[in-house]
Amino acid sequence: MAKANAEVRYKAEEKRQRTIFIAIILFLIGLVMVFIGTYAYYQTQITGTVSGTVAAWSFKANNSASNFTLNLTPKTEQSTRTLNSTVAPGTSGSFKITLSAVGSALAVNYTITFSGFTNIPTNMKFCSDESCNTVTDITASGYSMTGTLNAGATLDKIIYWQWPANFNDSTSPNVDNPNADKSISFTATVVGQQKP
Repeated sequence: MAKANAEVRYKAEEKRQRTIFIAIILFLIGLVMVFIGTYAYYQTQITGTVSGTVAAWSFKANNSASNFTLNLTPKTEQSTRTLNSTVAPGTSGSFKITLSAVGSALAVNYTITFSGFTNIPTNMKFCSDESCNTVTDITASGYSMTGTLNAGATLDKIIYWQWPANFNDSTSPNVDNPNADKSISFTATVVGQQKP
């Protein structure tokens, strides 16, 4: 009989533990349900839109955003002395690079450099003023023209040139010019960057 009582007590204890376990599970499920219900009742979601306008950017050299071509053409009054307005000893002229930030909402820091010089006469001068009082050696390595162009503005950078004739060269009065019938060329590179 003691064995039967022990078995009844064991089954009763097992039933009590199972009931406690089920009660705990139901309690946890109820707690989760209450939490979910409370969370859902007190939750608010707000959505906003963030926007901004990107500043307009525009930078051009001689009305181009990529490439341009310039000619070394003598002054009008001198071009009558040469065929087809060609460059010759005794002529002078200028070329202009027009920088433009029209349409830009930002100021532009610009740099103009020159490179790739071909057949430049040794006595040809490049200057920053028409009378060539201020020689600008654009052929020098590392030479650059820099500055700042205000937003919406334009600026003309003019380079003057002179090729003195040296008609009184007593060392070689009868020698042909070594640059005769050759093409003078070089590259102008213009870079514009947003002013910080």
